[in-house]
Order: sequence, then C-alpha cells, then structure tokens
Amino acid sequence: MKAKIKGSLVGTEVIDDRLQLWFSSPTGDSSDSVILTMPCKSNAEALELQDYHRKVYGLASVHLFR
Repeated sequence: MKAKIKGSLVGTEVIDDRLQLWFSSPTGDSSDSVILTMPCKSNAEALELQDYHRKVYGLASVHLFR
C-alpha cells in the first residue's frame, strides 16, 4: 500500500483542450485541495498529458471513449 503524501496528485480531468490536475490538501486538511488547470494545444495533447501524469503519480489509467 502506498502512503498518501500531502499535496500529491489524486485525480485528473480533461475538459476540451484543458487538463485539470487535482491535488490533495497541502496541509492535510480534508476541507481544501488544489486544482491546477493546464491549457493544452488540443484535446489530444490534454489526453496524452493526462496519461503521462497518471502514470508518473501511480494513478490508474483512464480508458474512456475519446
């Protein structure tokens, strides 16, 4: 079992040509989190970057109809 680290990536979401990276609370409190929106050149690039980030952070792959 992996230990959860404060401020680590816990989820991702692609919306059109933007990738949202969801990070757990940097303070460990359950009432706050950080969402970073990364503008991309295209939806395909956003999906590729999502796959990369999920692999690096050890999150399960997202296999949706694209």
